[in-house]
Amino acid sequence: GIAVFPGGDRSHGILIVVDNRKYRLKGLQEGEVALYSDEGDYIKLKRGNQIEIATHTLTVNATSAVNITTPSFNVTAPNSNFIGNVGIAGALAMLNSNGGSGDINAAGQVSDHKGSMDQIRGIYNGHNHNDPQGGATGGPNQPM
Repeated sequence: GIAVFPGGDRSHGILIVVDNRKYRLKGLQEGEVALYSDEGDYIKLKRGNQIEIATHTLTVNATSAVNITTPSFNVTAPNSNFIGNVGIAGALAMLNSNGGSGDINAAGQVSDHKGSMDQIRGIYNGHNHNDPQGGATGGPNQPM
């Protein structure tokens, strides 16, 4: 590398690094910038106001909060053959834009340690009570 000290001020040095070209990222468009490692990790500031990060594990340590404001948030776990692609340690609060309660919509089953919602609904809808007059009552008059 080459060290340059503009105006002779050694407190504001500039280091020009000559790197190993075999690790240099290729295919960047004009104006794009990247920070990369010899292991294949990189952060690219791309055209079209996009940032791309590639690594094995990305850890964010924030002492107060991580705030993301976006109209769409997608998580994809390709080639995952296990349950638990997204884990949350702690509570999950679904809030709407006004801070009130939000909704949870699932295309698949929602389950806990007692069973799926379908299983629990089946148990509730099929239950009855002992009738004080003898026998058993019918199922609930308002099925779940």
